[in-house]
Amino acid sequence: MILHWTPFDSALYHQSMKLREKVLRHPLGMQFTKEDLAIEQHQKHLVVYSSQKEVMGGLSLVSLDESLVKLRQMWVLPEYQGMGIGRTVVKEAHRLARAHHAQEIYCHARENAIGFYEKMLYSQKGSPFLEVGLTHYVMRYRLANNEEAVHG
Repeated sequence: MILHWTPFDSALYHQSMKLREKVLRHPLGMQFTKEDLAIEQHQKHLVVYSSQKEVMGGLSLVSLDESLVKLRQMWVLPEYQGMGIGRTVVKEAHRLARAHHAQEIYCHARENAIGFYEKMLYSQKGSPFLEVGLTHYVMRYRLANNEEAVHG
């Protein structure tokens, strides 16, 4: 698998965005709006693809300040789930956040993804809340104190 931080508005970004929309938004009856896309131009976009150039998953990062980064829109195509792709892209997000001296990364995790983030050593913070009609939890990971010793 190949990891690539792809520029906004590149061909790879658009291919990834269409699949992300299919996996994350269409099941909820949603699609990207012009406003959503305007926000995305200020984010970092990681795409993972096969040696045959088939996009398999990705995520986006938002820098909120010098020490805090938000991981968002993490996805893997269903046929590639359970193969370590999610873990690989999250570790790469941690690497980039550390390189920019961030101390913490967090996400709004859907209820069905809590176990994944717990395996990645994220801690659940606060109470559940509704976002896009689904129960979510804030999951946080301290970059400064953790050494990517994730097993499983």
